[in-house]
Amino acid sequence: MFWRKKKKFTDQAIAYIKASNPEGGGRVIELPPEATPVVRRYSDDLCICYTVDCGKHYEYVQECHLPLDGIDRDELHSIGLRNLRALVAQRGARVQPYQGVFAFLMRGDFEASVILLDDLWDGEFRQFVTGEYAAAIPARDMLAFWQTTGFCACVLPLGFSVLMVSSPVSQLHRSTT
Repeated sequence: MFWRKKKKFTDQAIAYIKASNPEGGGRVIELPPEATPVVRRYSDDLCICYTVDCGKHYEYVQECHLPLDGIDRDELHSIGLRNLRALVAQRGARVQPYQGVFAFLMRGDFEASVILLDDLWDGEFRQFVTGEYAAAIPARDMLAFWQTTGFCACVLPLGFSVLMVSSPVSQLHRSTT
């Protein structure tokens, strides 16, 4: 008889970047602490959540999943990044140039989340930009980047989150927390 280890819900988590809910920025639903989605701050305007593909919909990883699966937030983050990287490989991701701006495309909901994958910014994306560059996240399924100089973080009036960074991208995360 084979004994298989039961797959944990969090083993399937995918790191998902989204806009932070600013104070006064809309309706807030109060949830019990254990039902709250796990959220990690990325910048003033963006946060990282973790989702699991349940076939026809995604479910957020909630605080209650961490003790049930015997992991902590850092382990969840590592799992989420690993699964995001695997998703990029599975979906045939590509970079489409257009007049000095490069769009990252991979047929799905996680294009913007690729901002979290330092290995892409330090590797494959370096063929398109060198030195400092900016990345724009206009929606969950859009990521654009281009060559630039300087360093700042801002939000344009159109709602585009724009991050001016130099490699690795995670330095922005560390420098703004």
